[in-house]
Amino acid sequence: MFITTPFILSQQILPTLIEQFATFGHQFDQLPDSVTAYADYGIEENYEYLQTEVIEPYVKYPHFHKEQKIKGKLELSDPSTLHYDKENDRLYCPASQPMDRIGSRKRKTSTGFEQYNTLYQARNCERCPLKAGCHKQKVNRIVALNSKLNHYKQKALGKFIK
Repeated sequence: MFITTPFILSQQILPTLIEQFATFGHQFDQLPDSVTAYADYGIEENYEYLQTEVIEPYVKYPHFHKEQKIKGKLELSDPSTLHYDKENDRLYCPASQPMDRIGSRKRKTSTGFEQYNTLYQARNCERCPLKAGCHKQKVNRIVALNSKLNHYKQKALGKFIK
């Protein structure tokens, strides 16, 4: 199945990938084995649905191409410049200073899907020479990471970058 943008069935626009698959499954009594879709469909909710339904996704995520163009030129403010220490559940900022886990946050999307982010905060940005390029927060830098989405993005990246 190939999806480029929300398509029209019976004069009804189906805005989400999940709704499109529900309609497809209802009409054809089966789901496809794989899907290729426009990058705007590369969100956590869709990746999770495709994994649950055992549909192989060939779906890039938003900003995929932008990330590829600027490889090696990432800005300090980009969370992908942060190193994650899995053993200690800690991030390290561009200045190699530790960022400690300070909590988590649950967020509901407009479709009701729940996303979970882990929050990390730097210890001391006040005198850091990289602060101006790193963040504009009044407190020490806080970053929210969605590890599940990052996992799906890494899987997608592996399908398109060899």
